Amino acid sequence: MSAKRDRLAAAMALALILGTVAAAAQSDPSAVAAKDRPRMPGSEREPGAQSEPPAGSDPMAAQLKQARPQDKGGLPPPAEARNFEAAGGPQVGRPAEPKPAGSTLKLVLRMRRNGESQVLSATELAGQAPAASDPAGDFLYEVTEGDQTLTVRALPDPFEGHSYGGPIPEHFFIRLEEATIVVDIPMRSLESPLERLNLRLYRLQAGPQVERLDAATVDRLKQEKRLQVLTEIPGARLASEIRKKASRVEH
Repeated sequence: MSAKRDRLAAAMALALILGTVAAAAQSDPSAVAAKDRPRMPGSEREPGAQSEPPAGSDPMAAQLKQARPQDKGGLPPPAEARNFEAAGGPQVGRPAEPKPAGSTLKLVLRMRRNGESQVLSATELAGQAPAASDPAGDFLYEVTEGDQTLTVRALPDPFEGHSYGGPIPEHFFIRLEEATIVVDIPMRSLESPLERLNLRLYRLQAGPQVERLDAATVDRLKQEKRLQVLTEIPGARLASEIRKKASRVEH
C-alpha cells in the first residue's frame, strides 16, 4: 500500500516539474523561435550595408541626401572647383606682366685719350633707361639725332685709375690711356635709323657750378664754350659698329 502511494507521489511531482518548465518557456522571449521574433527596422540588412531612415521620418536627413553629390567612384570635388562657374570660370595662373614700353640701346665703348674710339657691344633692351640729371663729374656724353638731343649724362673722369699697394696700403691716382664707358640711348632700337645718330664725349671746362644737366644746359654750355670735345663718333660709323656688335635681350 505504501509503495503505491510512493509511485503516485512521484508521478505528481514529475507532472508539477513539467508544468513549471512549460510555463517558463511561454514567458521567456529567448524560447521563441528566431523567425517569429519581432525585428528592429533595418536589422534585416546585411552587415556593413547603409540603412536609410523610413520615408518622412527625418526631413533634415532627406534634405542632406538630396544635396549630397552622387558618388562616382572618387572624392567629391573641393568647394572651389564646384563653384568655379560662380566665380567667373576656372582658376588660371598668374596673369602675364605687361611688356615695358619702348626700348633702349645700351652701348659699351672703349675711348682713348688721343680721341680714338670703338664700340665693344650694342644691346637692345626692353623699356626705358632711367634718366639722370645730376652732374656726377666733369665729363659727359651727348647723343643727338639730327638737331635733337636724345640724351646727356655726366660721368666721373673715365681716364682716372685707382691703385692700392705698397708695404703700407696707400691710395694712388693714375692716368689711364684708355677707358670704357657705357652709353644709354633711349627710345631707339636696332631697327631705328642709326645713321642719323651722333655721339660726343665732352670735358667740362672751369666755370660756375652746374646744378642740373639736361639738353638745355648742354646748349648753354656750348654757347659759353665750356665743353671740350674729346671724342666724336659720327652717324655712319656709329651705325656700322652698332650693327656689327648688335644683340637683343627679350623681356
